[in-house]
Amino acid sequence: MGRLSVAFFLSGFGALLCQIVWQRMLGIFAGSDSVSAALVVGAFLAGLGLGSILGAKLADRLSPRRALLGFALAEIGVGAFALLSKAFLYDWLATGLAGVVDSPAAIFALCFGGLVLPTALMGASLPLPARWPPPSTRWPSGWGGSTASTPLARGSGRWRAAGCWRGTSASSGRSGSPPP
Repeated sequence: MGRLSVAFFLSGFGALLCQIVWQRMLGIFAGSDSVSAALVVGAFLAGLGLGSILGAKLADRLSPRRALLGFALAEIGVGAFALLSKAFLYDWLATGLAGVVDSPAAIFALCFGGLVLPTALMGASLPLPARWPPPSTRWPSGWGGSTASTPLARGSGRWRAAGCWRGTSASSGRSGSPPP
């Protein structure tokens, strides 16, 4: 059971870290105000809800082993998007479309659409491993790993988005520069 708790911890940590970094990247394109923050949080909640519904429907049809494999595949998908997110969210969306797309509705649709797929995968990662282990050996504290990662992810995200990841301070970066 220990490995699954570690997987939940890392999953929750990664999800919160992605939310913070993606919000900073999209802030360059959509603005860094309460509306853009609400956009990112709304996209996250919509994706998590959609993924949770779809993941639960899928988990009901899978054996416990296949559901655990589905969890692993969902996490690999989130990781792949996280690795490609700078190219997609910053290089293409924020830099490539800046000045080209000025309509608030289009900016909303692009930002929202760019976050729904990875957050749906995050949402699916919760019900899928609920099928594991078999009901006779259910563990009571597995979900706590994801919750325990929250303070660590929040602090790491601020540190990463502030430019401290590469040894630079937030004040030394130029205005509007991308997160490292």
